[in-house]
Amino acid sequence: MAHLLRVLLVLSILCLAAAIAYLGLSLSQATEEVKQVRTQLPQMIETVTQEVEQVRLIMPEVLQESQALRDSLPPNMSRAEDLMTRAEGLAQTAGEDAVAGLFTGIIKTPVSFISSVSKKTQSVLGLGDKDIHVVEEAALALLNSGEIKKTQHWENPSSGSKGTITLLDQTEVNGLRCHQLNIEIEKRLRNDKSHTLTACLNSEGKWFEREENS
Repeated sequence: MAHLLRVLLVLSILCLAAAIAYLGLSLSQATEEVKQVRTQLPQMIETVTQEVEQVRLIMPEVLQESQALRDSLPPNMSRAEDLMTRAEGLAQTAGEDAVAGLFTGIIKTPVSFISSVSKKTQSVLGLGDKDIHVVEEAALALLNSGEIKKTQHWENPSSGSKGTITLLDQTEVNGLRCHQLNIEIEKRLRNDKSHTLTACLNSEGKWFEREENS
């Protein structure tokens, strides 16, 4: 019994010694890591301080640019609204001038509209100004599309006039691109009419009727 107690005592002492040795090693490692952190800490603090200083130095410039951007927004919006207003005005003006374009030869806008169509054609068609405006819009749509054999319907409810325009073919006359247009007209209480004209695109980008003898 006494021998067993001595053995247990020896084992206890050995376990205690092992535990102390392990704790000592762990404590030593922890102490070493703390030393390393304490050694690196000044450098880390210096790096962070430098980065903060750099941010602080550029912050006024960032704020200034941000303010400039905010200040520029109203003028930019105003310019955009002005452009939209001018575009709408141009479209309205183009529509009004188109009445005088296809069959009277007066164009005030720099858009590719038909100009200088003969009075003879206007007389043959026998249409009023509002009818002419509707016909011209249909003709311009066809000429700008360039789709041969395509037909465009037109109608003026106020006068009862209506009909179709067909883009017949494409030719070249004196170096100019030309198209033949066939205009079919149905007028209320009048006989139907049909007329074919040749429209050419001039160097200014405007369409005009080519006289048969020209």
